[in-house]
Amino acid sequence: MIDPHGTGVRGYVVNNSRNITFQGLLLLRSAYWTVHVIDSENFSTHNIKIVNRKQQYHDDVYDLSGSSKHISLEDGFAMSMDDGLALYGGSRTGSSGLEDIVVKDL
Repeated sequence: MIDPHGTGVRGYVVNNSRNITFQGLLLLRSAYWTVHVIDSENFSTHNIKIVNRKQQYHDDVYDLSGSSKHISLEDGFAMSMDDGLALYGGSRTGSSGLEDIVVKDL
């Protein structure tokens, strides 16, 4: 299936950031990876509902990559045709990988 938004479009990208919180959101039909956290620290979600396209592949809900650490994903709901949570530790630059990831009631 062809995505009308184009290849590689992300919903929300948290890149090289600290102390970011998403709370009380309803995200519908996001393009590809809905929430992509890259090389970030102290990222959390609470009470997030994510419902992606029913016929679109590559619409992961959460993608964590690089050397992200202290990540908390709690009290949410996710529906997707692809991965609910995809973990990609490390990077081409030799980062140490993911650390301290908590997923609760998601």
